[in-house]
Amino acid sequence: MNKKRRGWLCLAMLVLIVLPLSHRVGAEGAAGEIAIRVDGLSCPFCAYGLEKKLKGLEGAEKIHMDIEKGIARIWVAEGKKIEEKDLKQAVEDAGFSAREITYGSVQE
Repeated sequence: MNKKRRGWLCLAMLVLIVLPLSHRVGAEGAAGEIAIRVDGLSCPFCAYGLEKKLKGLEGAEKIHMDIEKGIARIWVAEGKKIEEKDLKQAVEDAGFSAREITYGSVQE
């Protein structure tokens, strides 16, 4: 194998190893997707109230409410962080309890 081809192969392997790790969020509040299991999320009106509070968090780029599963998903803008205490406070201010907060892509 020539040096150029070996170089490309090494680069491809590096990308395959590093890319999945870069999408993982290991630290609290880092950019990416955040899923919050919420107790009491049962109707569209409830979801709207929670969504408004979560949209008010600096760095919240997109919000999706899954009423059936009781999960609020937040996509955090690149370079921004949302701390866990701020997430919990927003959920509490909307009148709910945050049961579980998961950082990174959540597979259901």
